[in-house]
Amino acid sequence: MNEYVKRQEVNFLFSKFETIAVNDEIAQRAGEIRRRFKTGIIDAIIAATTIHTNATLITKNVKHFEGIPELEIKTIA
Repeated sequence: MNEYVKRQEVNFLFSKFETIAVNDEIAQRAGEIRRRFKTGIIDAIIAATTIHTNATLITKNVKHFEGIPELEIKTIA
């Protein structure tokens, strides 16, 4: 598979995702998650955004998000 085809496939995949800006509510919740669950800032922002949008977090890295009660998690192999 050449580079052009690979790039087209990646662009197609990314076109299916929605970009969500970190607003004040997400930032505040991320800070609370970080303090309460001792997570890294990136994981806290991911968790807060997922909760804010009533989404399900799909991750291979469940251990970074375990214990956050409002967070719905599905794992991938």
